[in-house]
This record gives sequence, structure tokens and C-alpha cells, in this order.
Amino acid sequence: MKNLNRKKICRFGAYPLLLGLAFGLLACSGAIPHISDSQVAPAEWRGIDLEHGRTVYIANCGACHGLHSPAEHTPNDWKKLFAEMAYKVHLSEQDSTAVIAYLYTASKAFAAH
Repeated sequence: MKNLNRKKICRFGAYPLLLGLAFGLLACSGAIPHISDSQVAPAEWRGIDLEHGRTVYIANCGACHGLHSPAEHTPNDWKKLFAEMAYKVHLSEQDSTAVIAYLYTASKAFAAH
């Protein structure tokens, strides 16, 4: 009888944990800025869907660790950091380009432009 109660507790105890994790990820994504209309991507990134890059960044990078605001790093920092992580996620070339374009455009050195 005791094992049955433990199984129920473990099974039902997992739902609040999973729900908390889902809300945590949503809260983190709110801190990741959208590209404003006043921000213009550098010439090399024009024509790339930066909002898609933001979405891919949140969905893939946040799965393994906490998300960092793009403004925490410079464009060069992001290029190095992304290169170190990209192979682990197995993104398509299009998604990789969109993410790095988003991070570069929203980075602390470029976002002020």
C-alpha cells in the first residue's frame, strides 16, 4: 500500500515541477528583446528574419542553459560563443545565420546604433 501512495505522489508531484519549468522558460523569453523598428541590421544580415533568429535562440539555446540577453555581449563575443555552442544543437545553416544575425543586431555594441 505504501508503494502505491509513493507512485501517486511521484507521478503527481512531477506536474508542478514541469509546469514551473515551462513558466520559467516563458519568463526567460520575455527578457530576450525583440528587434525594434529603429534598429537596422548590419548590411551582412539584411534580409534575414531576425525575429526567426530570436525564436530559434529561445527554443534551442534555452533548452540547455539560461538565456543571456543579447545586450550582455559584443558582436564579436557572440560570434565566438555561438561557434562554441552551435555544433551541439545541430541547427540548419538558415537557422544558425538567423540566430547569429539576431544576436549581433541586438548586442550591446550594435544595439545603440
